[in-house]
Amino acid sequence: MRRQLFAMASVVVIGAVASADITGSVVHTASGTFINAPNIGVPFETYELQVTVTGDDAWTVAGGPTVGAPWVTVSGGTFYQNLASDMNPPNISLWGWLGFEDVEWTSFYTTHMLFPNTGALLPSPGFAYGPADTDTALVADWFWTPDGNYYPGTFTIAQFTVIPDGDEWWATGNMLIGSLETTPQPFEFVVGVPEPVSLALLALTGLALLRRR
Repeated sequence: MRRQLFAMASVVVIGAVASADITGSVVHTASGTFINAPNIGVPFETYELQVTVTGDDAWTVAGGPTVGAPWVTVSGGTFYQNLASDMNPPNISLWGWLGFEDVEWTSFYTTHMLFPNTGALLPSPGFAYGPADTDTALVADWFWTPDGNYYPGTFTIAQFTVIPDGDEWWATGNMLIGSLETTPQPFEFVVGVPEPVSLALLALTGLALLRRR
C-alpha cells in the first residue's frame, strides 16, 4: 500500500474538463523528505493528475494546449525525477530497497492499464510528442489506443513531485484531456503554497483565460 503523507498545500482547480464523459482533477497524495542521496532531508510534495470517465467513453489523449507546449510548470521549485524510473511508472519492486526508497515519488506518465491503476509495470504510454521535460516543465502528448478501450472509472494519468526552493512555490497546470468521443477540453489548476494574494491572482488569471475561450 502506498504511503499517504498529507501536508497543508493549496489546490485550486481553475477549469475542469467540460465534457459529459470525462473530467479532470489534481490530488495531493504525499509530502515528506527524501532519504536517498543527493536529496537527503530535502522536502517534497507529490500530486496525481486523474481523470474520471463515465459511460462508454473511449478516452485517448492528454497533453499541453498545443503540441510541444508545457502542460505543468513549476515556479519556486523543480520537478523530481528519479533516474531509476526514467518517466516510466515507478518500479514497486524497488521500494524499500536500500538506496531506492525515493523511487516511489518520481514524476511519471501512465495509462489506465498501468501502475497505479493496475499492477502492471510496462513501458510508458505511446507518445505523439516528447517527453521533453525540464526541471521546471513537463512536456508531452500521448495517446491511449488499446483494444477495447472502454474503461469507466477514475484513473491516474500522471504523477509529479515538486522540490520547493523555499516556503513559497506553485505548479500551474494548463493541459487538454479528451477522448475519441469528445473534443479535448482544457483542464487548468494551481497547486502549491504561495501567498494568499498570489494564489488568488493566479486563479483570477486562469478564469480570465477561460472566459476568453
